[in-house]
Amino acid sequence: MRPIILNNSGIFEIIGNIVTENASSVKEYFENLFENSDEIIISLDRVNSIDFTGVNALAILYRKAMEDNKALYIIGRGNKNIEKVFNTTKMDFILSRDVV
Repeated sequence: MRPIILNNSGIFEIIGNIVTENASSVKEYFENLFENSDEIIISLDRVNSIDFTGVNALAILYRKAMEDNKALYIIGRGNKNIEKVFNTTKMDFILSRDVV
């Protein structure tokens, strides 16, 4: 099941899970947004779980944004539901330290 993505005053909140079954659709959603935007803020504060594929999808978005000189802020460092996977995969560097 695809997670819900809400635009909350310019912050895109993902609600639900980012897992193998839906990671590519989440990635495609934000790739399409980047076609018309130079900056995107994604909040993972309401993500219940994420697996390696979900983390990888976000990492690909992050790298692509950097290559295209666009800004991608991924917030959610305080979400205990996702912390372990980001730390285990050593991808926690893509999480912004700022809380919006």
